[in-house]
Amino acid sequence: AAREEGAHGGGRVGGEAVERRPRGEHADLVQQDEWRKREKGLERKIDYYPNGKVFREYFVNENGKLERKATQYNEDGSIFKTVYFHDDKLIDSTLYYKNNEIFCIEYHDNSDLIYTKFIKNGHVKSLGYEKGGKKIGKWKYYKNDKLEKVVEFINLCGVEYANQGWVYKNEDKAGALKSNNYKIENLRKSYSVNENVFFDLEYTPLFGDFSLSSATTGSEIDKDFCNINKVALDSILSKNHKFKFKFIFLTKGNKNIRGFIREFTNRSENNQQRKVYFDIPILIE
Repeated sequence: AAREEGAHGGGRVGGEAVERRPRGEHADLVQQDEWRKREKGLERKIDYYPNGKVFREYFVNENGKLERKATQYNEDGSIFKTVYFHDDKLIDSTLYYKNNEIFCIEYHDNSDLIYTKFIKNGHVKSLGYEKGGKKIGKWKYYKNDKLEKVVEFINLCGVEYANQGWVYKNEDKAGALKSNNYKIENLRKSYSVNENVFFDLEYTPLFGDFSLSSATTGSEIDKDFCNINKVALDSILSKNHKFKFKFIFLTKGNKNIRGFIREFTNRSENNQQRKVYFDIPILIE
């Protein structure tokens, strides 16, 4: 199956992806000394399509495990991807090609997160992390080499969900139009048992100032929100998309305040609804 930049639903996990210097494009040069040491004992193998054209070229070591660079081809003979291995394990990066040009690079770092960069005509289009083939955390999108927007993706009960967005007029200022996110204020990192936890949340609406919003929270919501329709929930209405929260925790430990903001319109000719989920960590000492 072709590697494509997928449609969006709805850091590191929770974090913002940052630019990473490409290594995969030059992996042969960077690692040539190390690979030269392993060259002895490698066997070059070729697999073929039923029509006789080359499907894959790769190397295996004396134990039959993948080593060095492997190249997979499309049936028309063009390169589909190149992958780098050491002892059967993915290393460095995977490069995907379209029309014989690199359009996607996946960087591997021995975790379940893959740092991914999409490229068009030699320019970065987007970059961020993927987990299990789904975008996670904050992805950056570029237009004409300038940051255009940032989209936060979450795992919503197994679904890739575009949760928040920041649209930029330039690289420094987020534009209010089309941005859709929340901002938390007056929240400390830690509180004591039985201490009142007060904080403010300001929501930037997607549908404009004529819309309304409510916030729903629950003490037993799972981190992927799968059980949100099965647990007790409390809701409050905003005042001009601003909320004031109060919580009390009776036990010590790392806690999470989870829930969602529901923005909606009441116009009969065009009812709209949008949900933005939040997961706020807090330490109770």
